[in-house]
Amino acid sequence: MKKISLVSVSLIICSFVFSACSGSISSSSDKSLLISDKTTQYFTDEAIPESDIVAIVNAGMNASSAMNNQDWHFSVVTNKELLNEFVENMSKNMPPQMKEQANPKSQFGDTPLAIIVSCGNKGEFDAGLAMQNIYDYAILSGYGAKIFTSPCKMLNDGYKEKLGVPSNMSVVATINIGKKKNMDGVDGVTSASTRKPYDEVVTRIE
Repeated sequence: MKKISLVSVSLIICSFVFSACSGSISSSSDKSLLISDKTTQYFTDEAIPESDIVAIVNAGMNASSAMNNQDWHFSVVTNKELLNEFVENMSKNMPPQMKEQANPKSQFGDTPLAIIVSCGNKGEFDAGLAMQNIYDYAILSGYGAKIFTSPCKMLNDGYKEKLGVPSNMSVVATINIGKKKNMDGVDGVTSASTRKPYDEVVTRIE
């Protein structure tokens, strides 16, 4: 019997993970969402099926990683009591102008699912790739998504053990995921910042 190399085994596993992750995506035509979709600002309380949660996280785990270090950790939070605690703690430091908004944007606990991404000192780029995979897979699966960075760093003070974050890692971002919700007649994905023009940010070399 021929020996199977570690590389072959890795490719088989990656193929399996990709297949498991792709069940919720309706068709390749949905790729237009990566251009047209905007950050979701309001979410319903509808729970996300466990099968979808596993697939979304698997998409993050399947991201590219420098030297295949996979220097990341994912804390999957659906506990409403803990999510409400996040909202309460964040609101204490919220600028007054945000508190006075008629339709304040959702914060990182205002969601049925928060995926908290942590990494080591040299893993931030890899964690960013994982976050983008998670975000893209979520919207291609029909959900809304919103990424937080600076606000969620408070989770490094007092929450790491509760979230199962390894001691040598730190929280770098949180991704809210859920069904999109309209708020008082305002579309859930409005208030998006205007994108810079193509010619301003792209240099074309032929």
